[in-house]
Amino acid sequence: MNTLKWGIASTGEIAKNMAEAFAADGRGAPLAVSSRSADRARQFAGKHGIQRAYPDLEALLADEDIDAVYIAGPHHTHFEYARKALSAGKHVLCEKPLTVNAADSLRLAELSGETGRFLMEAMWTRFIPAMRRIMDLIEAGEIGTVKFVSADFCVNPPYVPEGRLFSPSLAGGALLDLGVYPVSLAQWLFRRFASFSGQVRLADTGVDMAASVSLAGTDGQLASLAFGLDGFKPREAHILGTNGEIFIPELFFRPHRFLVRREGVSDEEIELPFEGNGYIHEIRHVEECVAAGLNESPVMPLADTVETLRICDGLRHEWGIVYPFEES
Repeated sequence: MNTLKWGIASTGEIAKNMAEAFAADGRGAPLAVSSRSADRARQFAGKHGIQRAYPDLEALLADEDIDAVYIAGPHHTHFEYARKALSAGKHVLCEKPLTVNAADSLRLAELSGETGRFLMEAMWTRFIPAMRRIMDLIEAGEIGTVKFVSADFCVNPPYVPEGRLFSPSLAGGALLDLGVYPVSLAQWLFRRFASFSGQVRLADTGVDMAASVSLAGTDGQLASLAFGLDGFKPREAHILGTNGEIFIPELFFRPHRFLVRREGVSDEEIELPFEGNGYIHEIRHVEECVAAGLNESPVMPLADTVETLRICDGLRHEWGIVYPFEES
């Protein structure tokens, strides 16, 4: 059984993945789901065995049985949905990016403290077993001091100008959809950034289609990151230390295996499969944190979310990208 009674705010693809994660874990379905369409909410609930379907977020938040809300809507809705959920006394797990800019994430962090409710960005990468092992190895000094990171997240979906990925009014673009993964990886390793720069290719709609970004940590570490919506790569990552390297050959944001390479020693391949579709690991972490009385995660603290978004804000400013709703 679930430790918390969950509601899902959205009926899109990521919401579907989360509902499937609950079911595969044997925990039963979330208690409720909401959508901007009553029909979609009912259909989603029926397909995933969810008891209650609501026609809007407000109705879900009015349900006193709901303890926690998973927010899975488009980027531009995250701040307002999370604000309303926290204000209604619900714990919040919100899809990445937590908000579209650092200032809004700081506002949510303050509200989390004021309401005493848990808040975390759903950067599920940090909770995947293989990634947790990678961080353990790094902290144990297995590859020495980390000096350089490279990572890429490039895909090639259909170009739909009015769609979520390409519309400025929906906070579209590669940076907030894909780039937050490699930037967050570098942030996890570096903690704070001293400088950044990036080259961008814009879509016809004005959002970032693809970019190459260079980052420097406060201790001299360097990162080279690439992300884009008009080309394909294996989505791999290299973490280089003074005594070795950790190489994630594919899907670094959801790895199930990686290689540890050291000079003069045969490569060590480590395989650690994730459970189900991988989403259950962050759900369990949230429930553990809430049970312990925490308002934020020690693995994905709000300061890390804000630091990642600070870099994203700076890159967008460098590229001249402002979403229409930010101008008001």
